[in-house]
Amino acid sequence: MRTAKEDIATIGEYGVWEDERDPLLNACVLLVMYAKGRHKPTMNLHRLANALEEGDMPKAQKFYDRLSAEVASTLKKYPDIVETLDTMSQLSDEDMERIDEVMRDPSVSDD
Repeated sequence: MRTAKEDIATIGEYGVWEDERDPLLNACVLLVMYAKGRHKPTMNLHRLANALEEGDMPKAQKFYDRLSAEVASTLKKYPDIVETLDTMSQLSDEDMERIDEVMRDPSVSDD
């Protein structure tokens, strides 16, 4: 089974996310990183990625809708993540590019 990070990347390869500012993408990433285990949307991410790989678009739409509903419901439990998402939505393209550059820099640690 893929990791949530791999599922997010797979979903991106199929063009589901609008771009790096896609609100559902960002919410999924933050929930996977910071939510308690039972609140992480890993199963719906995995099912969506699998449906896309199988080419089953009705099934993919079903799991996209489930993922979206799950994330919307879960975010109510994490006001700090909602605040982060609000801040992210206000960043300029230049700010996002700088963040992306830093995140891609191999000298930056994940710790």
